[in-house]
Amino acid sequence: MGNSHAVLDELKRRIAVEVVAFFPSSVIRKHSLANLRRWRKQGVWVDAFESWRLLLTKGSDEALFAVMLGKDDRSVELRNSPPYVGLLEPEEVRRLNREVVGGKEIRDDVAALEQETYDASVVQGMFKKGPDRGSEDDGTGAAKSHRPRRRRRRAEKLPP
Repeated sequence: MGNSHAVLDELKRRIAVEVVAFFPSSVIRKHSLANLRRWRKQGVWVDAFESWRLLLTKGSDEALFAVMLGKDDRSVELRNSPPYVGLLEPEEVRRLNREVVGGKEIRDDVAALEQETYDASVVQGMFKKGPDRGSEDDGTGAAKSHRPRRRRRRAEKLPP
């Protein structure tokens, strides 16, 4: 892959494939909407976020997955501002980066994507329930980790 935009989009698409493979749509929606709410409160809002918000609140699972995994212009555009950052562990993002670019790092954009993953960790744990895991909101604004243990199952091979 020579074109850096094509490489970066393939990385973002592969991240989306992993998210879809390992998380139910309800978790993707809840996590993404929490990120969007936080970003709006922080004054960070772009048109793509509004498109994501509508898709996450009114769209079907099929429509959500079509945008997350699609190769059409709209999907590519929306994947430039993915609200589901933070669902994958940073190590997974780095592994996907190595796979997509053949062992070389995409320094600037991937570093930013990894940083987004760390920043999104603020909303970790919002989806755990049960007496041993605490409540969704303890009133402190601090979130608890919700990332499931990584199953060593691989996503299906992507079509060309």
